[in-house]
Amino acid sequence: MRLFRTLLNSGRGKRTRAQFLEATRLYFDQYPTDVDPKCGLIESFYEWFVFDFRPGDTGPTAVEDYLRIRGPRLPARERAMLESWRDSRFGFWEVRRVEEGTGFEVKDVFAGDLVFVDEPSLDYPLAPGDYLVGRIEEFEGLSKFGPHALHLSGPLFLAMAEMIEEDSRAMGQEPAAYVRANTHRWYRLVRETAARLPADEPECPEAASVP
Repeated sequence: MRLFRTLLNSGRGKRTRAQFLEATRLYFDQYPTDVDPKCGLIESFYEWFVFDFRPGDTGPTAVEDYLRIRGPRLPARERAMLESWRDSRFGFWEVRRVEEGTGFEVKDVFAGDLVFVDEPSLDYPLAPGDYLVGRIEEFEGLSKFGPHALHLSGPLFLAMAEMIEEDSRAMGQEPAAYVRANTHRWYRLVRETAARLPADEPECPEAASVP
C-alpha cells in the first residue's frame, strides 16, 4: 500500500541508527545482522515500527509524527486511514459468534470488551471459541483485522494466556495494559511457544487489511 510505504520511509528517515537498532532488538530479541529474513516476522515488524515504536519508550510514534506534521495537508481519506492506524488495537481475541456473510464478534480476552469485525466473506474458517492475536483497525465505520493476525489453537492460546498472567503480575500491571505495552513481543513469542507445543503452529487467517 502506497500510504504505508510512505509512512514507513518517513519513519525510517527520522530514526537514528541507534533507534533502529533499539527497535530491532526489542522486536526480534536479536541484532539486525542476526535476524533471519525468512523468519516470518519482517512485515509485522515494519507495522509495529511505524504504529507503536517509541524510541526510549517516549515521544511520538511514526504515525503520530506524520499526522502532526503532514496531516492537515493530506486528503481527508488518507488522514482518516492514518488515524485508524494510530488508534488501532492490538490484542488477544476470542471469537464469540460468527454471522455468515457479515462478519464475526470477538472479545478482547484481557480487557473484556466486544468488537464486531466486518468480514463478509471469510477465506478462513472461524467458530465461537477460536482465538486470534492481532490488530483491529476501524476505518470508514468498519472494523477489520490487520494483515498479520494469527489464528491460535486452544492449547497455544492457553500457554500464551498463562505467560501473560504471570508476567503482568510480576510487573505489577493489569494483563490488558501489559499486552498493550508489549506489542513488540507477541508475534515472536507466539511462534516460539508454538514450536514448543506438539504439532502446533499459529495459522495466518490472512485477515484483510484496511483498503
